[in-house]
Amino acid sequence: MNLITGTTQGVATIEWIMEHIAHTVGKDPLDVRMLNFMKEGDQIIVHGKGLESDNICLRMIHEIKVSGDYERRKKSVEAFNQV
Repeated sequence: MNLITGTTQGVATIEWIMEHIAHTVGKDPLDVRMLNFMKEGDQIIVHGKGLESDNICLRMIHEIKVSGDYERRKKSVEAFNQV
């Protein structure tokens, strides 16, 4: 197996696990993902030290959720799926 194939399969597997966890605990999959992002001070395994600053991904995703009207769209999808 080459590195690219293994990486793709690994990412797909983790994404499936995140979806499964969210469904099992009744939470939004995006919220589950955000809870699992590294945060300032979290240990970086490779280097043996902590993350030195906030993870920019949290801020970026929050901005995208707001600008994309994520909550309203999510409610619309849920309503549509009830029909």
